[in-house]
Amino acid sequence: GGADIHVTWEVYDPILRKTIYSTTTEGAYKNYNTGDVDETGFIVGALDAAITNLVADQGFHDVVLSDPMQNLAANEALKPIALIQPDPPANGLVDARAATVTVISSSGSGSGVIISSEGYVLAHVVDEGRVVRVRLSTRRDVMGDVVRRDPVRDVALIKLAEDHLPALAIRSGSDPEVGEPVFAIGSPFGDQNDNTMTQGIVSTYRDMNGLKFLQSDASIQHGNSGGPLVDQSGYLVAISDSMLPTRDNVSEGINFFVP
Repeated sequence: GGADIHVTWEVYDPILRKTIYSTTTEGAYKNYNTGDVDETGFIVGALDAAITNLVADQGFHDVVLSDPMQNLAANEALKPIALIQPDPPANGLVDARAATVTVISSSGSGSGVIISSEGYVLAHVVDEGRVVRVRLSTRRDVMGDVVRRDPVRDVALIKLAEDHLPALAIRSGSDPEVGEPVFAIGSPFGDQNDNTMTQGIVSTYRDMNGLKFLQSDASIQHGNSGGPLVDQSGYLVAISDSMLPTRDNVSEGINFFVP
């Protein structure tokens, strides 16, 4: 006995929201044993052969191993994303904490902030995956697609599968003055410490390798990257980037943020 099957496979891109590759493979399995007939075994054997043929398909191989951002550029030009500016934070730091999220991926977690009620999140993403899990301040999880990525600044824009979420308005007009109080919010050392807030001041602004950074003594640790730095009114002024660690690999009060 045996089985022959034809399987149609499709690769779906969650950023483009469409199928970007389709192929059909065949699989065959024969069992010349004259004993009991195992129909399930026949089907599993044929499916295994079809999967082997899929893995050997060069088109499938190229799509799966390609850079997701190259796939996006090859299929659709990067169009500007118009974000709806949130209302001013009526409740200051309370609103800022409500808009702070934890971004969880296969290799760890970072922080982020919702910058539009349509569900757009500015965040640090810890791997190259296109789909991430985002934990809201209410500790409810929502899936999101990475729709833009800046490898120089190591930040990404994520579109959540939901909208009408609490969002944080970006401060406009002027940067915070040196000495002005600021507050860092995020998930230091993992999502179990989500929505942790620390206070400091703007220490200075620095140019490092041609990039502008805000320096502050507001404490951040591993896991804070991508989380918001806000002023005392609750406006977003920067996102957490890195710290100058001590020998124990913890923050010593010299921390850098992307303004």
